[in-house]
This record gives sequence, structure tokens and C-alpha cells, in this order.
Amino acid sequence: ISYLTDILSDSDCSKRSHTLASLSLFNMLHSMCQEDYNQHILSMSPSNQNQFLSFLFNYIEKCQIQSPFSREHKELGILFFRSVLQLISCLMSILIRIWPEYLVSPSSSPSRSYWELFFRIIFNFSASKKLSIEELNVVERAELIHRYGDMRIQILEKTLEVWKLIQEQPVESISLFSSPILRQMIVQNENLQSILLLLYLRLMKQVHNQPKGLLSFETQTIQDMEYIAAEGMMT
Repeated sequence: ISYLTDILSDSDCSKRSHTLASLSLFNMLHSMCQEDYNQHILSMSPSNQNQFLSFLFNYIEKCQIQSPFSREHKELGILFFRSVLQLISCLMSILIRIWPEYLVSPSSSPSRSYWELFFRIIFNFSASKKLSIEELNVVERAELIHRYGDMRIQILEKTLEVWKLIQEQPVESISLFSSPILRQMIVQNENLQSILLLLYLRLMKQVHNQPKGLLSFETQTIQDMEYIAAEGMMT
């Protein structure tokens, strides 16, 4: 992984080399199990953990904006999503162990930026149009669900497990989380809406005891709904 990250960090490498390195990286991430992540990441020094996870998170977010694979290679696109799902699922328990202070007091946690980037990747993942099964015909939808399941729900269920451990959220994080949750709740999918509603209610509980927490939560909700309505996503 260190070798691949060196290639991917090199702005002068060729497009072909970058694509091959991305393919190798995501294939490796997909093939690694929980024990592999535990063995390698937990054995690193704290500084190396931060450096390694920071690179992974930032690179994945970059790939969410612009895929390293061309559109005609749909299977490689699926590999990317399955790799991210596997990575997120395995990292949940690891992050709790290496950055536990965030669960108690996110506002003062030195790992706050890492956690927020981690959650941003998750919400970008669940909001991806490429995973939107609602626009597929019945046959395509059944085939995708049979092969992979609804990866959006899988990753959000994992997120809810961690959110149940977080005691509070700083008021300034409300917009970071509430906006993507509300936008995705418009999707006509009862299972997806149910898990998003649980996350939304959990966020409200986390800011409840913060100064002006509920007022800020209400204000942000109204603002988000006005934006959603203005964009024509709801009436």
C-alpha cells in the first residue's frame, strides 16, 4: 500500500500508471478482512496511523468527485464502491480504538477532522447516483440487489452503530451532517428513509444539550428543506 500511495501521490505519474495503481489499491482494500486491518493499522505508531488514514480518506473523497476509472468500465466502478464499503466497515471498530476521545467530546478531540472526513465519505457514498437503484428497471434492480445488496443501506447501518456511541456533536457540525441526510431522505425508498431518519434523530439528540443546539438544529433543518424545495427535489 505504501508503494501504491507513493505512485498515487505523484502528480507527474502517467494516467495509465495512476489508473493501474488505483485498480491495485482498491482491489487490495476489497480483499483485506478485519483481521488484516487490525494487524497492520493497529501496529502503526499514532503518527503513521494519522498519515496513512489521512491519505486514504482524502484519496477516496477525490475519487468520489472524479472516478479514476472510465465510464465504460462499470465493473471497476462497482469494485470502487465495494472496496470503500469494505474499508469503512472494517475501520469502524479501529477508529473507535485509536481515536476514542471523539466519542466523548468531539469539540475538543484532536481527531475531529479525521472523523468528519470519514463521515463525509460515508454520506458521499450513500448519496452517489451510481448506487441509486430507484432509477433502474425491475430486472436491473433485482440483479444488482442479488449480487451486492443495497450498499447505501449497508454503510449507513454501520454508521448508525458508531453514532450511537457518540455522546454529543458540536453545533457547528449540524450542517455537515443534517444536509446530506435530509437530501437523501427524499429518495423514494422506505428502507433507506428509515435508516436516514434514525441517523437524523440521533443527530438531534447529540446536539440537544449544546447551547442553542436545538435552535440551531431547527434553523438548519428549515434552511435545508428550503434549498431542497428550491432545487425541485420536493414539492
